[in-house]
Amino acid sequence: MFEWIRSVRRSSPSPAAIARAPAPVSSSSRPIPEPVAKPLPEVVQLYRSHQFAKAEQAARAALVSNPSDYDATLVLGLVMLQCKRQAEGLKVLKQALALDPKRGEAHLHLGLQYLRGGRMDEALAALQTAVKCDPRLADAQFHLGNLLRERGRTEESVQACRAAVHADPKHADAHNNLASLLRDQG
Repeated sequence: MFEWIRSVRRSSPSPAAIARAPAPVSSSSRPIPEPVAKPLPEVVQLYRSHQFAKAEQAARAALVSNPSDYDATLVLGLVMLQCKRQAEGLKVLKQALALDPKRGEAHLHLGLQYLRGGRMDEALAALQTAVKCDPRLADAQFHLGNLLRERGRTEESVQACRAAVHADPKHADAHNNLASLLRDQG
């Protein structure tokens, strides 16, 4: 099994990039991607500062005033995952998907949770949906490429790594994986 899967299984969502586009994940200590949650600056700030109990309260309060708020629902699910409440977190991520199934972030995070749990078929489906919803999600492309590579689907893995590099030219791990794949192809 590749190191990236072990790192995904060990890690929890990091608050490092919650207020910007998702940052890449790899075995080289890059943070797990976070959602773009601009409408919720208080929740985002609390999450980023590791004040998860307060972030959960703020997200719940936002949902009281607007129960169909995708971003609040997504952040609430990520807080639950961060607090090791996987079953609840997965349920809330699925609620976010029900609110807006065309947004890729929830599919990405669902795929990462499936990877952590060793549910590779479900992870593959979630990551493929994430990149269909938003091809600019470099992390979804990156993890999809890794999973495809592990399954021996080299050509598709190369395409996904190229898409990750295109989406985020500074994604060093995607560059490394792409170079490795191309080198292996000869």
